[in-house]
Amino acid sequence: MNKFTIIKHKTYESQEKFDRIVTRLNQLQKDKDTFTEIRVPSFSYTTEGLSIITTSEYIKGKFVGHKFSHILYRELVERESPWTFTDYTIGNFVHDEDNHVYCIDLESYREMEISKRKELWNKYRKNRVLGENGWGSQKVDCRYCRKTIQEMVDEYTFFGQDIC
Repeated sequence: MNKFTIIKHKTYESQEKFDRIVTRLNQLQKDKDTFTEIRVPSFSYTTEGLSIITTSEYIKGKFVGHKFSHILYRELVERESPWTFTDYTIGNFVHDEDNHVYCIDLESYREMEISKRKELWNKYRKNRVLGENGWGSQKVDCRYCRKTIQEMVDEYTFFGQDIC
C-alpha cells in the first residue's frame, strides 16, 4: 500500500488571522477523534513567522457528491459541539475506496452556532445534486433527464432545513 503526504505552506497577512488558524488547528488536533462517520486526515503543523506549514496525509478518493449528504449533515451541521467543519462546498470532502468520508479542508474547522451552520448548508447544498462526484452547474441540463439542475433542486428533498 502506498501512502502520500501533502505539505501546505501558507503565509497570512495579519497576526490576527494567523492566530485564529493556529487556534483552529490546535482544537482540531484535540477533537479529530470525536467524529463517528467523518474522518480527519492525520496532520501536524509548524509555524514560522506568519506562516503555517501543514503536513497531512493525502487522501486518495473521489468527491463525496450528494450520496453522503446525510452523513455530512448529521456529523457536521447537527454536531452538538460548537466546533465543527463549516465550509460545505463539495471539494472539501472525499471518500476513499472503502467509502470512508474525509474532510480535507482543515482550516474550515471552527466554532459556529448550529443555526448559522444550517444557513451555510442551505446556501451551498444546491450545488450537490448531480452525479456521483456532485459536480454540476445550475445552468447545465442533466444528460439523462434533460432537466436543469435548478429544476432538480426544486423537485427533490435535501437534508437540511429551510430558513425563513
